[in-house]
This record gives sequence, C-alpha cells and structure tokens, in this order.
Amino acid sequence: MPNPKFINKSLPIWIAEQIAAHNSDECLLWPFSKTTGGYGKVDIRGREIRVPRLAFKIAHGRWPQPNALHTCDTPLCFNPRHLFEGTHADNVQDRVNKGRTAHGSKCGPAKLTEEAVKAIRSQYSPGNGYALAARYNISRSQLTNIIHRRQWSHC
Repeated sequence: MPNPKFINKSLPIWIAEQIAAHNSDECLLWPFSKTTGGYGKVDIRGREIRVPRLAFKIAHGRWPQPNALHTCDTPLCFNPRHLFEGTHADNVQDRVNKGRTAHGSKCGPAKLTEEAVKAIRSQYSPGNGYALAARYNISRSQLTNIIHRRQWSHC
C-alpha cells in the first residue's frame, strides 16, 4: 500500500491512476481515512470530500448531482462502474428495494420487540389501552399506532 503522506500531495492523480488501472467490475476499495459512516474521504484545500464523489468526477468530468450512490453498497468502494447519480430519496428507495432497511427491533431506538407488539395486539381491548401502554412503557398514541398498524406494520 502506498504511503498516504506522499499521496496526499497528488491524491486526485493517484485516484485517477487507480481507476484507470482497475479493469474489473470488482470493488475498488479505499485504503486510507474514512468518514464515521465508513466512506473514504480526502481533504482537498481544507474541504472534506467523499472519495466516491471524487471518483465520479474523475470518471465523468463533473460532480454527481446531487449524490454519488453505490450499486455495490460498499461505502469504501470508489469503482466508477459501481457509482450512479441520485438524490437522497433515490438512495432510500434503493435501500428499501434491496431489503436493507431496518424494521422493528432492528431499528436502533426501538423500545419493543416483534413479540411484544404481537402481545400488545392480542391483549388490547378498548378499555385497557392506558394500562397496556403503561405496562410496555410506551405512549398511548404509540399504542394506537401499533393497534392500527401505522407502526410495526411488518409484524
């Protein structure tokens, strides 16, 4: 692996060389610093730029508008064959289409499990909503949304 201090002086040239030499549909992985989200990053004139955006610019001669998205879903990849332009909404839809969206208990801030949601639905009756919400430590409005499948609709 090359010395990152040496490369820093001409990083866009190094990236262009890597892209030109990579004649494969395999991922081309960034070996240096990355963002907290796992994307390769470079500092150019005091501005942090994600490497996939820079790779898109090098390959297409223009910046992606508004974002560079991955077909391979590998944040460290900067193979231009794996990059396409899209909006945040396009990125979200791509994630949904590929089944990578967290649902239910897999979602970070979830208080409940799928089993608890099923239990709430089976135990609910019009007279016990407040007690049921208190038992599961959720708000009455969240309980209503669960019962009417506006939340946790997947189970």
